[in-house]
Amino acid sequence: MKAINKLSCVLICFLALGLSHRVAAQNYVVQTKGKEFWIGFLQNDWLVVPTDTLKVFISSDINTQGVLSIPNQGFTQNFTVTANMTTTVIVNNIMAEPTALLSEVIGDQGILIETDDTVSVFAINYQAYSIDATKVLPIQSLGTDYIIASYNYGYPNPNPGYSSEFIVVATADGTQISITPSDTTLNGQSAGVPFTVNMDRGDTYFVKALSALDDFTGTTIKATANSGACRPFAVFSGAVSTVIPDTCGAGDHIYEQNHTVSVWGTEYYLVPFASSYTYRVMASENGTAFSINGGPNQTLNAGEYFEQNFETSAICIVANQAVAVIQYMEGRNCVGSGDPSMLITNSEEQKIDNVTFATVNSNVIANHYLNIIMKTVHVGQLTLDGITINPSLFSPFPSCPLHSYAQISITTGNHTLDADSGFTAYVYGARAYESYAYSVGSFSPERLPDVDTVYCTLDSVTLAPPELLINPWWATTTDPGTVIGVGQNLTVTPTVSDVYIVTGDNNLSGCQVQYLFTVELPTPPTLNVTQDLDTVCQYQVVQLDVSPNPPSTSYVYSWTPSIGLSNANISNPIASPTSTISYMVVVSQGICSSDTGYLTVTVQDSTVAVAYPDTMVCIGTAVTLHATGGGQYVWSPAGDLDFAIIADPVATPSITTNYQVVVTNAFCPPDTAILTLNINQIPNVMAYSDTTIVLGSSANLSAEGGTTYSWSTGQVGSSISVSPTTTTTYSVNVTDTNGCTNSTQITVTVVEEYAVYVPNIFSISSENLDHSRLYVFGKGIESLVFTVYDRWGDLVYESSDASASLRSDGACCSYGTGWDGTYKETSKPLNSAVFVYKLTGFFTNGKEFIESGNITLIK
Repeated sequence: MKAINKLSCVLICFLALGLSHRVAAQNYVVQTKGKEFWIGFLQNDWLVVPTDTLKVFISSDINTQGVLSIPNQGFTQNFTVTANMTTTVIVNNIMAEPTALLSEVIGDQGILIETDDTVSVFAINYQAYSIDATKVLPIQSLGTDYIIASYNYGYPNPNPGYSSEFIVVATADGTQISITPSDTTLNGQSAGVPFTVNMDRGDTYFVKALSALDDFTGTTIKATANSGACRPFAVFSGAVSTVIPDTCGAGDHIYEQNHTVSVWGTEYYLVPFASSYTYRVMASENGTAFSINGGPNQTLNAGEYFEQNFETSAICIVANQAVAVIQYMEGRNCVGSGDPSMLITNSEEQKIDNVTFATVNSNVIANHYLNIIMKTVHVGQLTLDGITINPSLFSPFPSCPLHSYAQISITTGNHTLDADSGFTAYVYGARAYESYAYSVGSFSPERLPDVDTVYCTLDSVTLAPPELLINPWWATTTDPGTVIGVGQNLTVTPTVSDVYIVTGDNNLSGCQVQYLFTVELPTPPTLNVTQDLDTVCQYQVVQLDVSPNPPSTSYVYSWTPSIGLSNANISNPIASPTSTISYMVVVSQGICSSDTGYLTVTVQDSTVAVAYPDTMVCIGTAVTLHATGGGQYVWSPAGDLDFAIIADPVATPSITTNYQVVVTNAFCPPDTAILTLNINQIPNVMAYSDTTIVLGSSANLSAEGGTTYSWSTGQVGSSISVSPTTTTTYSVNVTDTNGCTNSTQITVTVVEEYAVYVPNIFSISSENLDHSRLYVFGKGIESLVFTVYDRWGDLVYESSDASASLRSDGACCSYGTGWDGTYKETSKPLNSAVFVYKLTGFFTNGKEFIESGNITLIK
């Protein structure tokens, strides 16, 4: 017969003991779903009479009902919860929020939530521009040993009331706690000196720091031996208002429920908020070594912490002993949006697989986000409100690539996250001088109790607990309702492997405790290894299962490889393989015997649609779209595509268009991706009209409508000067701020030194003075007679004015005052039409000219 100590036996799983509040040291999942919750709010205003709003969010995946009460004030309020929705209960702040006047006195402000079915609970303390929220732990996740987190107000000249604070809520009569503050309290309890407080069920004990410069981080709160392990209590901590760090102005309330030390972890992952953040690593034991992103170890003693400000990257933290990691949002004066908020993060073990939560309703905060952390192999499982989150939104942690994170913007209101393999998620919001952050929680099915000693024998063995119990009685896990013995000792002769439980009361505290003993036969079990699916798609889950015969609660399970499994040490893990894989499972009975089973899961490539590019183009530009992830592709809308059923069609949309592609393959379900082509119009180019110059003179050409201009002459700029010797057409390419290009042309007609001509079109609304009236143009004209007739032959204009003027472009010359398009210049406008002109006259060299032709009048 050989006894195995529980701390050295590698075959023992560390499990939670549900009946006694005795908590396993590490790898225990903090349950945030339950049926009984206790809440204590903190002061969120230095005023004597609080002005904020206290809210409690309650959600569940099933319809249920419950009661919110403040037992020691006689207050109750019924509520109902609709599945996958969030119920909000408003709590009277006068009844439930402490003030400085209540520091270090027994209060009656403990809030109790009781429900018929399992729910998640969140608490929010809201005041305009001062808000924070926390997840609330059910009673089974409370403990009796805490080291708390907080922050001080280190900004110059703080309001004395903006101090660090915490509140303790008792869940049972006869609770006795010992508090060792890390800084002096408001009513004079000295730093480092423990003091004792006696409380009953529903009592609160609220403590504020003496100065806003003091910080209660590292304060210990423990149950005394007289109180024992069966009287757990809740601890909430934070600050009335704080700036984080002390160089970042603009303060805010911080508020969070603390985890009992026994469930702290050794592996943590942090994801940035919308901007930089501050974090602290706090130790529970002396000589704790930790590293950040695999860097050099740093050492802390119990209650000490390391602080890093202005962190901008995603990081991983690994320690050799249990630590707490606290993440803080920083002040708006440093990050541009939001204010401080405190978040006690979950260790890697603390996951949840389904939760409904709600954003905080605020007139200030319009932007809400989710930071999500999960194993990289499982990223294809996660759904938000029933829709799979695209795995491409996840990024591996740079120094810890087996885990990945996503930062997702969400809408205001209720949301549901779901993934069989579990995830960690934090919801937060920030805008202007207001922010909040809280964890959505963690949860796992009920687990078996800790095993204290293991025996492997065919002989009789006497079992005895390590302490003297009051009224001890014995049972087995296979038949827990049958008492098989009473007294301090039990002698058994095993015929089958089983776990024996002794239950009794502790002599000092009166708390009920249990000790478990595994007695195993050295006979290997036979295994039936099964899977619910033989072939799956990537990221699709498979239920694995091994059933040993004979059945026993003492088997230890080990599946390999463990990557992609929800839990490698249970009989029925969920697998999420990314490629075809063979699993091996070893089932053992302590040190006695074991057997091995095998199975293979065939994985088909999943249909994960990816479409690109999201881009901005000019109208008329052809863009090749791309999609990957399958064998068949169907794009829509198809009207602007050359082919709609290929992976890479060419699109020529005339307006901004969202293109959707449905991607399928032979085995896995289809997937959809969307891309957007934003269309910019080409610039509206305006250029001065064609012109005529006399040989040897120059013309100024101008264009507008863009930001850059390139002329066919090689010149650049919106205006250029040219001096052609023959009639020439010039082109200009105009580009706008979007990079879109258009072009136009201007023709410069070159005439001899003695010349005369009449334009064939003019517009009375033209902004160019040379084109808004009908002039005779030319050079060297001595005299002229210019007449215009309508289509019936009636004279509408006549002039013999041969006075010469330079044209608006500086060239010579225009003659007379020009026809304004009216009937005989009587201000009676004529309609747009075609007219006939006749022009006679003499040049200064005595040569006569005679011209005639058509003129088009445009209004």
